[in-house]
Amino acid sequence: MYREVNEMPKCSCCGILVPCAEVHAERHGVDLVFCGERCIRIYDEYKLPKYRDEILASLGAANTTE
Repeated sequence: MYREVNEMPKCSCCGILVPCAEVHAERHGVDLVFCGERCIRIYDEYKLPKYRDEILASLGAANTTE
């Protein structure tokens, strides 16, 4: 079943709205939503190694505001 736009999560890698059948994967102790296996692979092989400090800083900031 499809969700309303304001209820759709964004892919943690490419940022597109995921209307249904998202893939959940735990990274850095956080459950992240991806649109597919390809985005998980890109996140693990490119985004995380290149932007590790920024990603961890943003996750840390998000955890302190909750």
